[in-house]
Amino acid sequence: MVTRVETQVTAATVLVVEDEPLVRMMVCELLDDAGYRVEEAESGDEADALIAAGLNPDLLLTDIRMPGTLDGFALIRRTVARLPRVKTIAMSGYTGLSGDARVADRFLSKPFRPTDLQREVAALLSTDSN
Repeated sequence: MVTRVETQVTAATVLVVEDEPLVRMMVCELLDDAGYRVEEAESGDEADALIAAGLNPDLLLTDIRMPGTLDGFALIRRTVARLPRVKTIAMSGYTGLSGDARVADRFLSKPFRPTDLQREVAALLSTDSN
């Protein structure tokens, strides 16, 4: 008799924060297709509320320039203060970014290719030091 042992692989959770609906939908779909659990928010304020309510993402992928009281850099700082092990990727099409870009673990310039996004996410999550 053969006993079958099943292992459960836990997919990483990615919180995507993007105010442009089409960009958010594309990014979420790419990450979902790659096997990640994906949560989404359309602003830094909404993402902050999700995290305050108990969402504990493995990765925060956020646009920088968004409406509301929290831009992407402020959201990253606040999230890392709450969840020190969270990985972060900032993304922006705006080229006039200051040294704040160093707040994130990685930075993606928009527009980016889907393979660039998938590669950056996979590389960053593979550096997890559980």
